[in-house]
Amino acid sequence: MYYKMITSFEEWDRYFDEFATLYELCFNQPMDREEVIWRYFKNPKKDVVACFAFDDDKLVANYSVSPVSLYYKGEIIKAAQSLNTMTHPDYMGRGLFVTLAKEVYAFLANNGYNLVWGFPNYISNRTFLTKLDWQDVLVIPTLEVDLANLKNVEVGTNVIEDDGFKLDYERCLNNHDCIQVYKSNEYMQWRYAEHPHIEYKTFAYSTDGVHATSRIICKEYKDILNVVDYSIHDANEMRQLLLTVVAYANELNKNKITTWSQLGDDMHLMLEKMGAKNIAPITYFGNAIFNKNLEDDYVDGRCWLLHMSDDNVY
Repeated sequence: MYYKMITSFEEWDRYFDEFATLYELCFNQPMDREEVIWRYFKNPKKDVVACFAFDDDKLVANYSVSPVSLYYKGEIIKAAQSLNTMTHPDYMGRGLFVTLAKEVYAFLANNGYNLVWGFPNYISNRTFLTKLDWQDVLVIPTLEVDLANLKNVEVGTNVIEDDGFKLDYERCLNNHDCIQVYKSNEYMQWRYAEHPHIEYKTFAYSTDGVHATSRIICKEYKDILNVVDYSIHDANEMRQLLLTVVAYANELNKNKITTWSQLGDDMHLMLEKMGAKNIAPITYFGNAIFNKNLEDDYVDGRCWLLHMSDDNVY
């Protein structure tokens, strides 16, 4: 058994067929090459970080992360998001995931990354905590608004559809004094406009048609409209955007709107006024910190603002 760090497209592409076969074995569905290229190689952060395990040149396990920076108190923090974990069924129980993760984390720490963060499921969470020095930071309920009593809502004022992110979103970066994913125009263009399979709808609040001061980004899922991302400047802009989102959901004949929202913040309170309640699924969020000089805020759930789209499944 040997392990290999994968840090370039050429290295990954060499093993892609084996990678796709392993993916289908682990998840009972085919691997989408287009999505892998989008996630790992079109990411504007550019770094590729994965570790593969081989047995006699046969790919038997993989662990990979995606560079996704964080933003806090005006500073951009170099970080990585934990993503794919795969082990061939014949090699389960040998600790390969832990070994691969440790290889990846050593690489991250040695290359200036401050932490790795992500959303473990209920199966992997214990392993992250007990063997990989992760901390549980939050459990995130889904917040749901039933649209039955919110019909005939008119769209808000000064709201622009901007699915291609032509506006300047720089003024949205300081809307929330919380740790959050750093979402520059370049990031949002990649994450939303260029996603190979999901279509997102972006509503921006702008009084000059050039700069956005608030935004809400949505996607459809069955009879639900997911609010996967938002950045809100003030109560009026939030109200105008929410009215527009409700009107849009009604136009699509959706029954519900769902999102993640930090308990007690203005968005959460406004959604509660609209009848929102917490439902399943509940999502785990945690991290492992390499830079011990980071503030304790990074392990305090009250200091984070997380959105559905921060989890790669949305």
